[in-house]
Amino acid sequence: MIQKISFILAFILFIFQFNSCMNNPVEEVKPEPPPLPPSITVPIDEALYRQNGCEACHGSNGSGQVEKPLKSKPADFRIRSSYKQGANQEQIKKAIQRGVAGTEMKGYGHLTLYEVTSIAKYIKKMQQE
Repeated sequence: MIQKISFILAFILFIFQFNSCMNNPVEEVKPEPPPLPPSITVPIDEALYRQNGCEACHGSNGSGQVEKPLKSKPADFRIRSSYKQGANQEQIKKAIQRGVAGTEMKGYGHLTLYEVTSIAKYIKKMQQE
């Protein structure tokens, strides 16, 4: 009789442990995602210069030396005398907004005054003279 009770208790314990394993599935360990690269902050003036394609004709440094073949040589923003409509900030803004006649520089009338002013400030910073 004691053997029967021992067997029944052992069986009950076995069922209890088996049942608890079934109710608690093993959690999947997910690998940590790799860390994000550090963010790069570009001043808004420079970002607008790049985003609006100024760099395509005038280069990243404003030299006007690019591989893109153009009918007329773009202004070298570093040299004030190469500007066709003047090199002060107001004149640069007008050239951006209206374009430059007789060149491939089209007007960017769709830009806000803030955007045009920001680009003109960035171009002005390139001037070396």
